[in-house]
Formats: sequence, C-alpha cells, structure tokens
Amino acid sequence: MANIWISQAHIDEIITDIEEYEPLETGGAFFGYVAADGDYVITDLISAGDAAKRSRYSFEPDQDYQLSAMARLYETSSGRTTYLGDWHSHPVSSPALSRKDEKTLLNVALSKEAQCSNPVMMIFGSHPDKWSMNCVKFITGKKRIWPFYSCEHESIKVVID
Repeated sequence: MANIWISQAHIDEIITDIEEYEPLETGGAFFGYVAADGDYVITDLISAGDAAKRSRYSFEPDQDYQLSAMARLYETSSGRTTYLGDWHSHPVSSPALSRKDEKTLLNVALSKEAQCSNPVMMIFGSHPDKWSMNCVKFITGKKRIWPFYSCEHESIKVVID
C-alpha cells in the first residue's frame, strides 16, 4: 500500500483554510510527484480560488484559477511535479467519502485533461475528532448512469513530515 507524504506546514495551511470558511466546505488541489516506490509526495497546494462556490454540504473550486495555477507549477518545475489529487472539508460530518466524492474521484481519474489515472482524495471531517483525516487512492471504476457508476478506491496512509 502506498503512502502520501505531506509536510506539517501544508497540513497547517489546509486547516487554516478550513477554519476560515467553516461551517462551509472548502478545498484545494495537490501537486507533487509519485516516487519510485509508488508513494505520493505533495510539494505544493493550490487553493480553491476566489470564485470557488462553498456551501454546508458541497464545494466547487474556481476551475479557471486552479487550471492556471497548475499550468504555472507544471511549467516552473519543468514537468517534474504534476497534479496528484484534491482535498476538501466536511465541516459538519465525518471524513468518509460521499457518493458525490466518489463520482468526483472517478471523473478526475477518467479525465484525459487531469492526466492522473490514480488520483488521491483527502477529506478533513469534524467527527469523530475535529479535522480527522481520510485519504484514498482511486483504483478503478466505470462511468454509468447516476447512481449506477462504480468507483473502487483504497485507503492510503498519510505521513506528515
């Protein structure tokens, strides 16, 4: 099973963002690389952007902002760092994936534009403890008519350094 490596500074940045928008959901994207051993290494975070839409039970990032930021990071790293996945908050529930989260994970994995066939999703929930974390990696899935799609994912261990 792979790990996902993230710095304490990035975790602190995520928690600060979550608490700024609480009780609304918020989120962002991960950028980094997959190591030779299959571990994910997060080197950069991309915020939701100013035009993000937040509510108590959903979140939509400012896609134009995020795509522009991702293109800059990819270019400045000469292609060494890429999109790895997303994080978001569940400020009034557990960090378990909802059906909507699974659909989002599936859509990202199957998107040619994302160029990330095994994206990760990290969710921060308020239960059982405030900002409990759950992180998963997409394995396989198929698009079908809602709600009959399939999305298989596995837990991935978060290593904070």
